[in-house]
Amino acid sequence: MLPVPFGKPAMRIPIEACMLRHHLEHRFAHTPMNKNCLGDCVPYITGTVCGLPIPTRRVARYGMVFQSDIFVAIVTGSSGGGTIAQYLAGLNWAIGQKCEAILGAMGSGGPLNPAFTAAGNGALARGCLILTGAGHPSMRPSVIAPTGAPANSPSIVAVGALDTNLNVARFSPGGKIDIAAPGVNIFSCVPAPALYADLSGSSMAAAHVAGCAALWAEADSRFRGARLRDPLFASARHLPFPATDVGAGLVQAP
Repeated sequence: MLPVPFGKPAMRIPIEACMLRHHLEHRFAHTPMNKNCLGDCVPYITGTVCGLPIPTRRVARYGMVFQSDIFVAIVTGSSGGGTIAQYLAGLNWAIGQKCEAILGAMGSGGPLNPAFTAAGNGALARGCLILTGAGHPSMRPSVIAPTGAPANSPSIVAVGALDTNLNVARFSPGGKIDIAAPGVNIFSCVPAPALYADLSGSSMAAAHVAGCAALWAEADSRFRGARLRDPLFASARHLPFPATDVGAGLVQAP
């Protein structure tokens, strides 16, 4: 529903369950954010990337990059949706912040959009990498819908979703898929009073890949822009499915 860029993992800003400490936040929507959208998007996706690293008596470990620097661009309004122009403004803002990995968690669907391709190329030229979920339009096995915008742009990493058995998720599309990650029944934080929930979607899968991308960027300063794709794809675990469903395979942390 909104781009949530992540980067600079060495900044040591802890993210605790439902207590998000954003390093920087910018709003591109012109109307107040819907509370339900906030609950589904910002805490949940951020928690999937950088939740609690050590389990407690009542909370399991979740998240991947606990000590990371978070930049959040809010592009949705009170309706829970945003325009392509707002989405692009959020991406461009994240590029300007020099975020190594930019998670675009809002999908417009539809055919290839040159504006998204241009944004992806602009990110690569500035040492950034945009990743986004491929969407959830399918009803497998009977209907396998094609990957929509912005994930279908060649300059943007498209993430497919896997279920708990590492099979292709029922809702995950096919076609232009670059890599895959868990996206079904993912445990993360949500606002009070629930605090935690299991949710599904390609954005949850993309959040895992964004977390891995941040770890690779931290591991080697040469992994920036297009070069950040190299370790992500090369290290991916092979899966017994077509590349049009899972791309390079299951994402791996360094």
